Amino acid sequence: HAFWSKALYAKGYTLNAALVAAGFLLLLTWGQSRERRHLYAAIAIFALSSGNHLIVIALVPALLLFVIATDPRTALSARTILITAGLVAAGLSQYLFVLIRTRQNAPYLEARAATLRELLDVMLARRWAHEIGAYESGALLNARVPLVTGLVTTELTVAGLVLVAAGLFVLVRRRPREAGLLALSALGVIALTANMSSNEDEGFLLPA
Repeated sequence: HAFWSKALYAKGYTLNAALVAAGFLLLLTWGQSRERRHLYAAIAIFALSSGNHLIVIALVPALLLFVIATDPRTALSARTILITAGLVAAGLSQYLFVLIRTRQNAPYLEARAATLRELLDVMLARRWAHEIGAYESGALLNARVPLVTGLVTTELTVAGLVLVAAGLFVLVRRRPREAGLLALSALGVIALTANMSSNEDEGFLLPA
């Protein structure tokens, strides 16, 4: 229900889910092939997704751990770090469109920025800062976590959760790094969603 309803909703949630899925496919391909082009393509996709929705931030710890655990020599090389920085900069450059359209006096913009300082505020979603980390620990554990996990259960159904558990169990035994990547990424998205008060839980959960 969530996936289909958000696919009909004029926001970036399903595009974000598609980009995240493509990024994971390329990253997992790199994990098997160890060809740098697959790694750089994955980084490029995740950088591109940052211009669509900042939920990708919740994936960063899992992505870094996976790349370092898989091939630390490649991950920490100067070449990889420089190329990653360039790709991230290119991905973030999408936000310049907001600056351009603001200066063109576009009739409709969700966000406006006439200066680089204002653009930084848009990029960091400061307009929505009050919604991030909005709950105290008691409300988070007693209300938000049950609500968000309930949404996941409703979306996947009990049968789906059983299959997820079975698949994860097999993956942990056969390919533990990949299991860690997927599990930590999903938990990161779920944790960030649980601590947001935007009433957009279904959209934020789509990548997970």
